[in-house]
Amino acid sequence: MHKGSFSKAEMFRDKYLDTGDNLLIVELGGLHSSGSCCSVFENKNWKYKGVDIKEGKGADIVVADYYDTSNQIMSSTVDVVVSGQTFERIPYFWKTFEDISRMLIPGGLLCLVVASSGGYDLSGDFYRIYSGGLVVLSEMVGLKVHECVTDNAGMWRDTYLVARKPALSKPKRYVKAIKEEDSEDGKD
Repeated sequence: MHKGSFSKAEMFRDKYLDTGDNLLIVELGGLHSSGSCCSVFENKNWKYKGVDIKEGKGADIVVADYYDTSNQIMSSTVDVVVSGQTFERIPYFWKTFEDISRMLIPGGLLCLVVASSGGYDLSGDFYRIYSGGLVVLSEMVGLKVHECVTDNAGMWRDTYLVARKPALSKPKRYVKAIKEEDSEDGKD
């Protein structure tokens, strides 16, 4: 993770997170081999977990792939998902977007930093992603975009996304329909 990712993670933290809230923060790509956001999210009220496909420092949870973490992370349990310089290395990153939506609580936040330019990394590098691509992916999995911009500066020209999973709300007619069905079955 490069310097620009850290500054974007700090910007996200300062703008969107309340230091008094009890939060579970999961970082995809948490292995410290090329850096991690771990230090950015140090707070006595926050629980940080690094998730990676390799064992090592910062990988609190090791998964077979980033597409399905359901064996290790239950649905609707994570308050915040962060990731920097990982998505360009995930072959089917759109499936990872679906998994992020699954793990986020209603109202949960995603902060993502992805390179849109720069050199090829021989260790596995598949994509460069612009803001339009991240907006479409967010919409595909039902996340509401708050910010999505691509920098014009620096070698990597990072795309920065902040999106939120909508909070649950049931229309009254739906709640009423449930109660009527229950009454017909002898349930109250």
